[in-house]
Amino acid sequence: MAFIAENILGDRALQLGNEEFIRTLSIGSAWRFLRIGLRLAIYGTADIGATSTGTTILKFQIGLCSGTTYPFNSDNCLGYIGYRPNHLSGPFYSGGASNYYTWGTGANVIFQAIKKIGSVVTEIGASGGTQTRIKAGPDSYSLQVADFYRSPTDDTSYGVNPHWVGSGQVNANPSVYSLMRVMEDEGLATAYSTTYVTGGSGPYYQNGITVPLDTLSIVYNRSTPIIEIANICILRLY
Repeated sequence: MAFIAENILGDRALQLGNEEFIRTLSIGSAWRFLRIGLRLAIYGTADIGATSTGTTILKFQIGLCSGTTYPFNSDNCLGYIGYRPNHLSGPFYSGGASNYYTWGTGANVIFQAIKKIGSVVTEIGASGGTQTRIKAGPDSYSLQVADFYRSPTDDTSYGVNPHWVGSGQVNANPSVYSLMRVMEDEGLATAYSTTYVTGGSGPYYQNGITVPLDTLSIVYNRSTPIIEIANICILRLY
């Protein structure tokens, strides 16, 4: 199960390895535009092997589910919307030489917008060729930021728009203040925000989700190297 570690002195972090972390939102499902931001690193620089299809595909997913009893990893999932950076073809992660992991391959699909109801997963591939990166820790962190939308015309339709971290941004080592300032910049276009994240692609919508989405879900399906999350921030923009 997830546990709290302190690999950077004075900076406690949540460690995830082959599990799903869930927390109910204090605002419940009363939102139309929600931003989720993480300050995180992958703990180590070991390569992550090239498995590309089926249940062994590398998963690091940020999303929302309904309640805590039947989240994404449950075959009885009540409802889920999220995203996973694409990596359906090699190469996969190598965190050694450049001290960060590149998520995605520069191929035509840069992330998957994911819906799950019951045991049925539906994925929509977002077009483009942008890669996102995560810092190889544990000495510093990078950001991951994604926007989630509920359609104003269809309450069963949810969209997701991740924002990417480039090679010039991944080593910026944001502070907690940096995360908070980026979270509050709705357009993510100021010079401060673009130090840490870049523009998104989307939102990409999935419909047919009839339950309220009121719970954060973070899925990671590798035991090693673990992911270390120093801060989680969820902001309702409206």
